[in-house]
Amino acid sequence: MKFQKRFVPLLLALVLALGTLPVQAAALTRGEAAQALLSAAQDYNPGVQRSDILKGYPDGSLALDGTLTRAQALVMLTRAFGGFAVPVGDNARMALPASSLTNVPAWAAEELSSVLAAGLADGDANEAMSAEALSTLLRRAYAAKGTNLKDDYYAAVNKSWLDGSDIPAGLSINGPFYGLSLTVNEQIAALIREIDPIQPLTVGVWSETKHPERLPEIERFGLEHSDIVSFHCYSSYADNVEILHRLKAYGRPIVNTEWLARCIGTTVEEIFPLFFAMGVGCYNWGFVAGKYQTYEPWEGMWDNYAKDPAHNGWDFDKWFHDLYRPSLHPYNPNEIALIKRFCTLADEKH
Repeated sequence: MKFQKRFVPLLLALVLALGTLPVQAAALTRGEAAQALLSAAQDYNPGVQRSDILKGYPDGSLALDGTLTRAQALVMLTRAFGGFAVPVGDNARMALPASSLTNVPAWAAEELSSVLAAGLADGDANEAMSAEALSTLLRRAYAAKGTNLKDDYYAAVNKSWLDGSDIPAGLSINGPFYGLSLTVNEQIAALIREIDPIQPLTVGVWSETKHPERLPEIERFGLEHSDIVSFHCYSSYADNVEILHRLKAYGRPIVNTEWLARCIGTTVEEIFPLFFAMGVGCYNWGFVAGKYQTYEPWEGMWDNYAKDPAHNGWDFDKWFHDLYRPSLHPYNPNEIALIKRFCTLADEKH
Protein backbone atom coordinates (compact mmCIF):
# COMPACT_ATOMS: atom_id res chain seq x y z
CA MET A 1 0.00 0.00 0.00
CA LYS A 2 2.93 2.35 0.69
CA PHE A 3 4.00 1.93 -2.92
CA GLN A 4 0.53 2.70 -4.21
CA LYS A 5 0.02 5.80 -2.07
CA ARG A 6 3.42 7.21 -2.94
CA PHE A 7 2.79 7.26 -6.66
CA VAL A 8 -0.90 8.11 -6.92
CA PRO A 9 0.00 11.85 -7.14
CA LEU A 10 2.44 11.05 -9.94
CA LEU A 11 -0.20 9.22 -11.94
CA LEU A 12 -2.75 11.95 -11.41
CA ALA A 13 -0.22 14.61 -12.40
CA LEU A 14 0.59 12.72 -15.57
CA VAL A 15 -3.07 12.38 -16.49
CA LEU A 16 -3.61 16.09 -15.87
CA ALA A 17 -0.59 16.91 -18.02
CA LEU A 18 -2.22 14.97 -20.83
CA GLY A 19 -5.49 16.84 -20.58
CA THR A 20 -8.56 14.74 -19.91
CA LEU A 21 -7.07 11.42 -20.99
CA PRO A 22 -8.20 8.70 -18.53
CA VAL A 23 -5.65 6.39 -16.93
CA GLN A 24 -6.92 3.29 -18.71
CA ALA A 25 -7.26 5.05 -22.09
CA ALA A 26 -5.87 3.88 -25.40
CA ALA A 27 -2.31 4.57 -26.46
CA LEU A 28 -0.71 7.96 -25.94
CA THR A 29 0.46 10.00 -28.87
CA ARG A 30 4.08 10.99 -29.32
CA GLY A 31 3.19 14.63 -28.72
CA GLU A 32 1.36 13.90 -25.45
CA ALA A 33 4.25 11.83 -24.15
CA ALA A 34 6.82 14.46 -25.07
CA GLN A 35 4.88 17.13 -23.19
CA ALA A 36 4.48 14.94 -20.10
CA LEU A 37 8.18 13.98 -20.10
CA LEU A 38 9.25 17.58 -20.59
CA SER A 39 7.37 18.56 -17.45
CA ALA A 40 8.53 15.53 -15.46
CA ALA A 41 12.23 15.95 -16.21
CA GLN A 42 12.75 19.66 -15.58
CA ASP A 43 14.22 19.18 -12.09
CA TYR A 44 16.62 16.51 -13.32
CA ASN A 45 17.70 17.96 -16.63
CA PRO A 46 17.21 21.75 -16.40
CA GLY A 47 16.75 23.49 -19.69
CA VAL A 48 15.67 20.42 -21.60
CA GLN A 49 13.46 21.30 -24.55
CA ARG A 50 10.83 19.35 -26.43
CA SER A 51 13.16 19.35 -29.42
CA ASP A 52 15.69 17.47 -27.28
CA ILE A 53 13.11 14.80 -26.48
CA LEU A 54 11.26 14.47 -29.78
CA LYS A 55 13.68 14.65 -32.70
CA GLY A 56 11.43 13.31 -35.43
CA TYR A 57 11.85 10.97 -38.34
CA PRO A 58 14.53 11.12 -41.08
CA ASP A 59 12.13 13.11 -43.28
CA GLY A 60 11.88 15.78 -40.57
CA SER A 61 8.31 15.00 -39.49
CA LEU A 62 7.50 14.78 -35.77
CA ALA A 63 4.30 12.75 -36.12
CA LEU A 64 2.92 14.33 -32.95
CA ASP A 65 -0.37 12.49 -33.36
CA GLY A 66 1.32 9.17 -34.02
CA THR A 67 0.84 6.29 -31.58
CA LEU A 68 3.60 6.07 -29.00
CA THR A 69 5.43 2.73 -28.76
CA ARG A 70 7.37 1.50 -25.74
CA ALA A 71 10.66 1.84 -27.61
CA GLN A 72 9.88 5.46 -28.46
CA ALA A 73 8.80 6.16 -24.87
CA LEU A 74 12.04 4.74 -23.48
CA VAL A 75 14.19 6.70 -25.91
CA MET A 76 12.30 9.89 -25.07
CA LEU A 77 12.60 9.12 -21.34
CA THR A 78 16.37 8.77 -21.68
CA ARG A 79 16.66 12.03 -23.59
CA ALA A 80 14.40 13.89 -21.17
CA PHE A 81 16.34 12.83 -18.07
CA GLY A 82 19.78 13.10 -19.66
CA GLY A 83 20.49 9.37 -19.34
CA PHE A 84 20.76 7.08 -16.34
CA ALA A 85 23.69 5.80 -14.32
CA VAL A 86 24.48 2.12 -13.82
CA PRO A 87 22.52 1.23 -10.66
CA VAL A 88 24.16 0.49 -7.33
CA GLY A 89 22.90 -0.71 -3.96
CA ASP A 90 19.14 -1.07 -3.73
CA ASN A 91 18.57 0.12 -7.30
CA ALA A 92 20.86 -2.69 -8.50
CA ARG A 93 18.73 -5.18 -6.58
CA MET A 94 15.54 -3.81 -8.12
CA ALA A 95 16.94 -3.47 -11.66
CA LEU A 96 15.18 -5.38 -14.42
CA PRO A 97 17.40 -7.58 -16.63
CA ALA A 98 18.05 -6.06 -20.06
CA SER A 99 16.36 -9.13 -21.54
CA SER A 100 13.08 -7.96 -19.98
CA LEU A 101 12.63 -5.64 -22.96
CA THR A 102 11.91 -7.66 -26.08
CA ASN A 103 11.74 -6.90 -29.81
CA VAL A 104 14.05 -3.88 -29.58
CA PRO A 105 14.17 -2.18 -33.00
CA ALA A 106 17.60 -1.56 -34.49
CA TRP A 107 17.08 2.21 -34.66
CA ALA A 108 16.60 2.41 -30.87
CA ALA A 109 19.28 0.00 -29.67
CA GLU A 110 22.06 2.54 -29.09
CA GLU A 111 19.94 5.11 -27.27
CA LEU A 112 18.31 2.44 -25.13
CA SER A 113 21.65 1.24 -23.73
CA SER A 114 21.43 3.68 -20.80
CA VAL A 115 17.91 2.80 -19.72
CA LEU A 116 18.59 -0.93 -20.17
CA ALA A 117 21.78 -0.75 -18.10
CA ALA A 118 19.81 1.07 -15.41
CA GLY A 119 17.27 -1.77 -15.34
CA LEU A 120 14.23 0.40 -16.01
CA ALA A 121 12.77 -1.27 -19.10
CA ASP A 122 10.56 -4.28 -19.70
CA GLY A 123 7.76 -5.40 -22.02
CA ASP A 124 7.48 -5.49 -25.79
CA ALA A 125 9.31 -2.56 -27.38
CA ASN A 126 6.74 -2.38 -30.16
CA GLU A 127 3.60 -2.27 -28.03
CA ALA A 128 1.54 0.91 -27.67
CA MET A 129 1.96 2.90 -24.45
CA SER A 130 -0.85 4.15 -22.22
CA ALA A 131 -0.70 6.94 -19.62
CA GLU A 132 -0.47 4.33 -16.88
CA ALA A 133 2.45 2.58 -18.57
CA LEU A 134 4.31 5.87 -18.99
CA SER A 135 3.64 6.65 -15.33
CA THR A 136 5.31 3.35 -14.41
CA LEU A 137 8.42 4.34 -16.39
CA LEU A 138 8.51 7.72 -14.67
CA ARG A 139 8.17 6.07 -11.28
CA ARG A 140 11.21 3.93 -12.04
CA ALA A 141 13.14 6.93 -13.35
CA TYR A 142 12.43 8.96 -10.20
CA ALA A 143 13.60 6.08 -7.99
CA ALA A 144 16.74 5.61 -10.09
CA LYS A 145 17.65 9.27 -9.80
CA GLY A 146 16.62 9.55 -6.15
CA THR A 147 17.29 13.28 -5.95
CA ASN A 148 13.88 14.92 -5.75
CA LEU A 149 11.78 14.80 -2.60
CA LYS A 150 8.53 15.63 -4.35
CA ASP A 151 8.87 12.81 -6.89
CA ASP A 152 10.18 9.99 -4.71
CA TYR A 153 10.50 11.07 -1.10
CA TYR A 154 11.70 7.67 0.11
CA ALA A 155 14.48 7.35 -2.48
CA ALA A 156 15.63 10.96 -2.01
CA VAL A 157 15.71 10.92 1.79
CA ASN A 158 17.49 7.56 1.94
CA LYS A 159 19.69 7.90 -1.16
CA SER A 160 23.08 7.57 0.55
CA TRP A 161 21.95 4.57 2.56
CA LEU A 162 20.21 2.92 -0.40
CA ASP A 163 23.13 3.43 -2.77
CA GLY A 164 25.62 2.13 -0.22
CA SER A 165 23.57 -0.83 0.92
CA ASP A 166 25.24 -4.22 1.04
CA ILE A 167 22.75 -6.87 -0.05
CA PRO A 168 23.84 -10.48 0.50
CA ALA A 169 24.28 -12.43 -2.73
CA GLY A 170 21.07 -14.05 -3.90
CA LEU A 171 18.93 -12.27 -1.32
CA SER A 172 15.75 -10.65 -2.57
CA ILE A 173 14.07 -9.82 0.73
CA ASN A 174 14.23 -6.82 3.03
CA GLY A 175 16.48 -4.91 0.65
CA PRO A 176 19.18 -2.73 2.17
CA PHE A 177 17.81 -3.10 5.67
CA TYR A 178 18.62 -6.81 5.82
CA GLY A 179 21.78 -6.46 7.93
CA LEU A 180 20.14 -3.93 10.22
CA SER A 181 17.08 -6.16 10.66
CA LEU A 182 19.21 -9.14 11.63
CA THR A 183 21.17 -7.09 14.17
CA VAL A 184 18.01 -5.64 15.69
CA ASN A 185 16.42 -9.09 15.89
CA GLU A 186 19.46 -10.42 17.73
CA GLN A 187 19.49 -7.48 20.15
CA ILE A 188 15.76 -7.65 20.86
CA ALA A 189 15.86 -11.43 21.35
CA ALA A 190 18.72 -11.05 23.85
CA LEU A 191 16.87 -8.29 25.69
CA ILE A 192 13.68 -10.34 25.91
CA ARG A 193 15.55 -13.39 27.20
CA GLU A 194 17.17 -11.21 29.84
CA ILE A 195 13.74 -9.98 30.97
CA ASP A 196 12.58 -13.62 30.99
CA PRO A 197 8.86 -13.00 30.32
CA ILE A 198 6.22 -15.68 30.70
CA GLN A 199 4.94 -14.94 27.18
CA PRO A 200 6.44 -17.01 24.37
CA LEU A 201 8.77 -15.40 21.84
CA THR A 202 8.35 -15.73 18.08
CA VAL A 203 10.00 -14.27 14.99
CA GLY A 204 8.04 -14.87 11.78
CA VAL A 205 9.58 -16.49 8.71
CA TRP A 206 8.29 -15.89 5.23
CA SER A 207 10.55 -17.29 2.48
CA GLU A 208 11.87 -20.62 1.26
CA THR A 209 10.41 -22.54 4.18
CA LYS A 210 10.28 -25.60 1.94
CA HIS A 211 14.07 -25.53 1.61
CA PRO A 212 15.84 -24.95 4.95
CA GLU A 213 19.21 -24.79 3.24
CA ARG A 214 18.06 -21.67 1.38
CA LEU A 215 16.75 -19.80 4.40
CA PRO A 216 18.40 -16.38 4.84
CA GLU A 217 20.31 -15.96 8.08
CA ILE A 218 17.66 -13.71 9.61
CA GLU A 219 15.00 -16.41 9.16
CA ARG A 220 17.22 -19.19 10.48
CA PHE A 221 17.79 -17.03 13.53
CA GLY A 222 14.06 -16.54 13.91
CA LEU A 223 13.29 -20.25 13.80
CA GLU A 224 16.11 -21.16 16.18
CA HIS A 225 15.15 -18.55 18.79
CA SER A 226 11.37 -18.80 18.72
CA ASP A 227 9.29 -20.53 21.38
CA ILE A 228 6.43 -20.63 18.89
CA VAL A 229 7.18 -21.07 15.20
CA SER A 230 5.29 -18.46 13.18
CA PHE A 231 5.34 -18.19 9.41
CA HIS A 232 3.32 -16.93 6.50
CA CYS A 233 2.63 -18.71 3.25
CA TYR A 234 0.23 -17.97 0.41
CA SER A 235 1.11 -21.12 -1.47
CA SER A 236 -0.79 -24.26 -2.45
CA TYR A 237 -2.16 -27.04 -0.30
CA ALA A 238 0.73 -29.31 -1.28
CA ASP A 239 3.30 -26.62 -0.47
CA ASN A 240 1.70 -26.01 2.92
CA VAL A 241 1.86 -29.74 3.72
CA GLU A 242 5.57 -29.83 2.87
CA ILE A 243 6.36 -26.62 4.76
CA LEU A 244 4.48 -27.74 7.85
CA HIS A 245 6.22 -31.12 7.74
CA ARG A 246 9.58 -29.34 7.95
CA LEU A 247 8.49 -26.83 10.59
CA LYS A 248 7.07 -29.61 12.77
CA ALA A 249 10.64 -30.88 13.14
CA TYR A 250 11.35 -27.98 15.51
CA GLY A 251 8.96 -29.55 18.01
CA ARG A 252 7.20 -26.30 18.85
CA PRO A 253 3.67 -24.93 18.42
CA ILE A 254 3.10 -23.42 14.96
CA VAL A 255 1.01 -20.43 13.91
CA ASN A 256 0.48 -19.18 10.36
CA THR A 257 0.13 -15.39 10.33
CA GLU A 258 -0.76 -14.86 6.64
CA TRP A 259 -2.35 -17.50 4.45
CA LEU A 260 -5.64 -16.51 2.81
CA ALA A 261 -5.33 -15.45 -0.83
CA ARG A 262 -8.48 -16.50 -2.66
CA CYS A 263 -7.62 -14.93 -6.00
CA ILE A 264 -4.43 -17.00 -6.31
CA GLY A 265 -6.07 -20.20 -5.12
CA THR A 266 -5.37 -20.31 -1.37
CA THR A 267 -8.84 -20.71 0.12
CA VAL A 268 -10.56 -21.15 3.47
CA GLU A 269 -12.17 -24.38 2.25
CA GLU A 270 -8.81 -25.97 1.42
CA ILE A 271 -6.27 -24.58 3.88
CA PHE A 272 -8.24 -24.11 7.13
CA PRO A 273 -9.06 -27.84 7.50
CA LEU A 274 -5.38 -28.60 6.84
CA PHE A 275 -4.35 -26.35 9.72
CA PHE A 276 -6.86 -28.15 11.96
CA ALA A 277 -5.62 -31.58 10.90
CA MET A 278 -1.98 -30.67 11.55
CA GLY A 279 -2.63 -28.82 14.80
CA VAL A 280 -1.57 -25.43 13.44
CA GLY A 281 -3.01 -22.12 14.57
CA CYS A 282 -3.71 -19.29 12.14
CA TYR A 283 -5.07 -15.78 11.96
CA ASN A 284 -5.89 -13.37 9.20
CA TRP A 285 -3.88 -10.42 8.03
CA GLY A 286 -7.18 -8.81 7.09
CA PHE A 287 -10.52 -9.33 8.85
CA VAL A 288 -13.15 -6.72 7.86
CA ALA A 289 -12.85 -4.99 4.48
CA GLY A 290 -11.87 -1.39 5.15
CA LYS A 291 -9.36 1.35 4.53
CA TYR A 292 -6.38 -1.01 4.66
CA GLN A 293 -7.77 -2.76 1.55
CA THR A 294 -6.44 -6.23 2.26
CA TYR A 295 -9.29 -7.60 0.16
CA GLU A 296 -7.45 -6.16 -2.86
CA PRO A 297 -4.66 -8.07 -4.67
CA TRP A 298 -1.07 -6.98 -4.18
CA GLU A 299 -0.03 -4.09 -6.41
CA GLY A 300 2.51 -6.37 -8.09
CA MET A 301 -0.30 -8.67 -9.20
CA TRP A 302 -1.93 -5.80 -11.09
CA ASP A 303 1.43 -5.01 -12.70
CA ASN A 304 1.76 -8.62 -13.85
CA TYR A 305 -1.84 -8.66 -15.06
CA ALA A 306 -1.21 -5.55 -17.15
CA LYS A 307 1.63 -7.39 -18.91
CA ASP A 308 -0.22 -10.69 -19.26
CA PRO A 309 -3.98 -10.86 -18.47
CA ALA A 310 -3.82 -14.67 -18.35
CA HIS A 311 -0.95 -14.58 -15.84
CA ASN A 312 -1.09 -17.68 -13.64
CA GLY A 313 -4.85 -17.91 -13.98
CA TRP A 314 -5.50 -15.50 -11.12
CA ASP A 315 -9.17 -14.88 -10.36
CA PHE A 316 -9.71 -11.17 -9.78
CA ASP A 317 -13.43 -11.76 -9.14
CA LYS A 318 -12.47 -13.01 -5.68
CA TRP A 319 -11.28 -11.08 -2.65
CA PHE A 320 -7.69 -11.56 -1.59
CA HIS A 321 -7.98 -11.38 2.22
CA ASP A 322 -10.72 -10.38 4.68
CA LEU A 323 -13.64 -12.43 5.95
CA TYR A 324 -16.31 -9.75 6.45
CA ARG A 325 -17.79 -7.01 4.31
CA PRO A 326 -18.01 -3.37 5.52
CA SER A 327 -21.65 -4.15 6.41
CA LEU A 328 -20.24 -6.79 8.82
CA HIS A 329 -21.92 -9.54 6.83
CA PRO A 330 -19.60 -12.40 5.79
CA TYR A 331 -17.89 -12.23 2.43
CA ASN A 332 -18.90 -15.89 2.11
CA PRO A 333 -21.16 -17.35 4.85
CA ASN A 334 -19.95 -20.84 3.98
CA GLU A 335 -16.41 -19.86 4.95
CA ILE A 336 -17.52 -18.63 8.37
CA ALA A 337 -19.55 -21.81 8.92
CA LEU A 338 -16.50 -23.94 8.08
CA ILE A 339 -14.23 -21.91 10.38
CA LYS A 340 -16.70 -22.22 13.27
CA ARG A 341 -17.07 -25.95 12.61
CA PHE A 342 -13.34 -26.67 12.85
CA CYS A 343 -12.81 -24.27 15.75
CA THR A 344 -15.49 -26.18 17.66
CA LEU A 345 -13.74 -29.46 16.87
CA ALA A 346 -10.42 -27.97 18.01
CA ASP A 347 -11.99 -26.83 21.31
CA GLU A 348 -13.43 -30.28 21.90
CA LYS A 349 -10.08 -31.88 21.14
CA HIS A 350 -8.22 -29.72 23.63
